[in-house]
Amino acid sequence: MLRFLIISVFLLSACADRVASPVVPAALDIGTIRSVFVGTTRAEYPPGTFSIGRSPNLSLLQVKVSIPPDHKFGEISDGQNNPDPERDFVIAQRKNFATPDAFRNALNIEIEKKNAPGRDVTVFVHGFNNSFADGVFRIAQMANDLELPGSFVSYAWPSRGNPLGYQYDSDSALFARDGLQELLYNIQGAGTDQIILVAHSMGSALLMETLRQIEIARPGWTSEHIAGVILMSPDLNVDVFRSQVRSFKKTTAAIPDFCLETRHRIETVCPDAWRSVSTGQYQLCRRPR
Repeated sequence: MLRFLIISVFLLSACADRVASPVVPAALDIGTIRSVFVGTTRAEYPPGTFSIGRSPNLSLLQVKVSIPPDHKFGEISDGQNNPDPERDFVIAQRKNFATPDAFRNALNIEIEKKNAPGRDVTVFVHGFNNSFADGVFRIAQMANDLELPGSFVSYAWPSRGNPLGYQYDSDSALFARDGLQELLYNIQGAGTDQIILVAHSMGSALLMETLRQIEIARPGWTSEHIAGVILMSPDLNVDVFRSQVRSFKKTTAAIPDFCLETRHRIETVCPDAWRSVSTGQYQLCRRPR
């Protein structure tokens, strides 16, 4: 009987959708603060909570993430409904932008303040089984642990945040392409000289489809504004990837750098006429200049 009770509790917890992202202002005085701009196509329901629902409108905001004092490299502790700023990553402050102009102006101020070489903006596209907070915390953690320069943006597409929600997430990734395209246009409009794109898991498929869509709409935009693309453990078939890259070639545009990292090895898949180069632990495909 106890065995069945344990299994039932596990299944109920596995089926629960993770949507909580409470704001804890007291965390501003406790942890290390990282600013993250956010674009999301999650529906805001109830007010203040970005749910698993899909919204046709892109919401733009800025959050301050508090990283706990005892944070260990590479780790994220999420208290979900009841976070403790002493041990958990916490959203300490949140500001919604009423218009894209307000978002661009605020991001431009951040870019100027950071004064990074190339006025870098790094955009993170999360993967399968992620909540709104998951993506925000991950880009804050990477920025902090790797001491990345520049400004940071998270694209929070409507993943169900549930290990049983693969089909829902797959459909949501397709749904979210227009929102990511709009977000990238707004980031470029904020005055950055180069955008670096980082995607994980299913987010890699979303990102590549969006870049392909952009190149069809605005040939050459990608090669002009995207400085690099990193796909981590991509949930993306290699043949599909090759097909997407060929579309860039047809529109005379090419992405400067690709890095495909798999769970077991680095797999380099370079388009024709590109060359494979080593940069530290990664292999990149680099378009000849």
